[in-house]
Order: sequence, then structure tokens, then C-alpha cells
Amino acid sequence: MNKKSIKINFVMNAALQIATVIFPLIIFPYVSRILGPEGIGSVTYAMTIVSYFMLVAMLGIPTYGIRACAQVREDKDKFSKIVQEILLINVIVAGITLVVYLIALNTIAEMKSDKILYIICGSNLILNVLGMNWVYSALEEYRYITVRSIIFKLIGLILTFLLVHRKSDHLTYAGVTAFATAGSNIFNFINLRKYIRIKRYPRATYDLRRHIKPIFSFFGMGIAISIYSSIDILMLGNIQGDTAVGYYNAAVKVQSCLLMVVVSLGTVLLPRMSYYYKHDRSAFVNVERKAIYSIMWMAVPLMVFFMIFAPETIWLVAGSEYEAAIMPMRILMPIVLLTGLTNNLGNQILIPSNKEQKVMISTIVGAAVNIALNFLWISDFGVNGAAAATVMAVIAVLITESVFVGKEFRKMLIQLRYFKLLMALIVSMTGMIWVKSLELTEFWKITLGFGSSAMIYISVLFVLKEQVVREVTRQFLRRTREK
Repeated sequence: MNKKSIKINFVMNAALQIATVIFPLIIFPYVSRILGPEGIGSVTYAMTIVSYFMLVAMLGIPTYGIRACAQVREDKDKFSKIVQEILLINVIVAGITLVVYLIALNTIAEMKSDKILYIICGSNLILNVLGMNWVYSALEEYRYITVRSIIFKLIGLILTFLLVHRKSDHLTYAGVTAFATAGSNIFNFINLRKYIRIKRYPRATYDLRRHIKPIFSFFGMGIAISIYSSIDILMLGNIQGDTAVGYYNAAVKVQSCLLMVVVSLGTVLLPRMSYYYKHDRSAFVNVERKAIYSIMWMAVPLMVFFMIFAPETIWLVAGSEYEAAIMPMRILMPIVLLTGLTNNLGNQILIPSNKEQKVMISTIVGAAVNIALNFLWISDFGVNGAAAATVMAVIAVLITESVFVGKEFRKMLIQLRYFKLLMALIVSMTGMIWVKSLELTEFWKITLGFGSSAMIYISVLFVLKEQVVREVTRQFLRRTREK
């Protein structure tokens, strides 16, 4: 196998995931003040509705396609044929879904009353099929994915500041968001000829049936994930209205940005782990152990920092009008660690080992917990109740997945050096609290607090001879000397 560097893949994918949330975070302070909670809430609600149709249109292909293609990527002929088979299934299902969406658009009163907004958001149904990101991920072409995506997001950023100026511009904001998110997918489709053979194979050699069962397993998993990750927005919107969704969205923006960084490692490891599971089991276990360590060292300080600096973050990102988003943000912060671990168990152990049905069961458990707790808590606790229900849902998924993975995962957790992590965290928290007490603007409090606490955290781990930190430091110094 022509191995691409996992570190480079991680950096590229982390950059992409950060950009996916950072660009909206840059835009959000601007559009939130112009559109207000109601305008932001209406666009968020429409995009959530469309995401369910998109989930059906894509089936389980975005994840299954990575695994199936990664396992045969060294044989270009087999690789090309599998890509064509999966794409054909995707086009058929997406076409049917698009017809159903158009019918809903003309029959459901809520969608019909704001038809233009739903048409704009619905354009992603077509663009997502053309994108075929699963092909590029299977080939570990993260540099290409990252560069072209960031270019389109940058264009979207510029267009937002140029075109969105009034409360009535929520349609323009929705259009620019759709363009920045999926517009680059057209180039993905055009660029595909570089990686696969564009030729028609004999009809008898196509075997669509072999993909159906695993695709539907991933589809079921995707439905459950979508329910427990977005049902809070739908139920919040129905019970408490668009304004509550707007507050909740502000809290989720920050949590999502941090989460993207943590789960980036799992995303880039899926194709590599799929290959290792089939060809090199010892490498599979070794990479998995390092991944768990990395998640813990990254997620815990990020979670704590933004719980402490939640007011400053919300005021900076959304403005004083979004005061009600501070507590939900604090409640949601544990998800950064919890989802990092669930993503690790699912994407790096269960899916590469062909146990996607276990992931589906785990996410169904999480979805059931989320729905039940949202019914119980949103009416009484509003936005805070929705946030707490989401955290409990992720905990349910983590417990279920850890049972399926078995004693190997629990053994890795026991072997973690918690004392070193706790000591580094406590010392760095003193820096956070000191910076928080200073008379500075929100921007400088967050910047100075994050920078100083990160330096303290890493320094303490280095002094305590934490293996991961020392290894990264040695590699950095070696490469610096080589240059």
C-alpha cells in the first residue's frame, strides 16, 4: 500500500473540519446580529429538515463507500468497478428521494409557506451525490479535499459580507451557506477521472447486490445518528419556536468546532484501519491505542477551557443578545470528549472490523434516549433541557459501544495515565482563571487564556514525561534540524 502520512492526513482533515465550523463562526457574529435569533432559527430549522432527506438520499454510502473502496484501492480495476456500482445505487436512491422532497415541498404547509428557502437548502440533495467524497477519503486524498473545500468556504465568507445586510436577507444567507458547503462537489465529480477508469464494464460483472446489506446497515446507523444529533433542534423548534433554536444553535456552533478537531483523527483513520484490519492486525491494535490516548489529551483541556470561558465565547461569537446560549454551551461541552470516544469505537474498531450493525444498535439506543429525554425536559427546561438530553444520549452510545468492543477497550482506558492528565489540567486551569479575572475584551481573554493554558498544559505533561507529548516534541525538533 502506498501509505500516506497519518499525521499529514490528520492535519489536513483537522484543517478542513475546523474550517467547516470556523467559517460559520466568523460569519455568525455578523449574520446573528442582522438576522436575529428568529432568522437564524428559520434557516437552521429548514436545513435540519433537508438533512433528513439527504440522509435517505445518501443511504449509508458516505461511510460504507470509504471502507469498501479502501479495501481494494491497490487494484484500480476493482476499485473503479466498485465506485461505479456504489454510485449507481446512490443515483437511483437520490432520484427517488428528490421526487419525494418535491412532493413534500408542495403539500406540507410549513414547507410550502417558505418554499424558496426549502428549494435553496434542498439543492444539497443533488450536490452531495456529485461530491463523492467517500472516493477521495478512501484514497486518503485529504490534501485535495481540504484545499478545494476551504477555497469555496472562503468564497462563501466573502459573499456573506457582500450580500447579507438586512433581516429579509435570510434567503441569501441560506443560498451562500449551501454554496459554501457543497458547491465544490461539482469539481469532485469532474476530477474523478484522475482516480478511476471511466469505462463501461460488461453488465454481468456488476454486482450491486453485494453492497445492499452493508449499505442499509450504514443507513440505519445514519438514521439513528441523525436522530440523536438533530432531534433536539426539531423538537425545540416545535415546542419553543425559532428563537429557542437560534439560542441553541449559537451554543452548538462552538461545541461543533471543538468536536470537529477531536474526531478528525478518527475520520482519517477509517480507510487506514479498514486496510490494517484486513492485512495487518498488530498495526490495527497499535494505531488504535495511540488514537485513544490522543483523544483524551486533546478533548479534556478543550472541554474544560470552554466551559470556563463560555460567557466570553458566546458574547464574542453571537453577541449579548444570545445570553441564553451560555448555559447550554456549558452543558454541551462534555460531548467533545464523549463523542471523540464514541467516534473512536465506531469508526476505528467496529466499522473496519465489519461490525457496523453494532454501531447501528448503539446509535439506536442513543436516539431512543435522546427522544425520551427531550420529551421530558424541553417543556420544563427549554434549551438547557435539549442540551442535557443530547449529552445523555452520547453517554448511552458510549456505554453500548464499549460493551460491544469488549475488554480490549476497557484495558486501554485503564492503562491511561490519568494522574499526569489531571495534574496538567489543574495547573493549566489556574492560568485560565487568572486570565478570566483580567479586564480585557472577550477576544483577548479567549486568545490569551487559550494560548497560556495550552502552553502550561503541554509543559506540565512534558515535565511529567508523558510519552505522547515527548514523542511529538522529538519529531518536531528532528524535522526542524533537518530543515
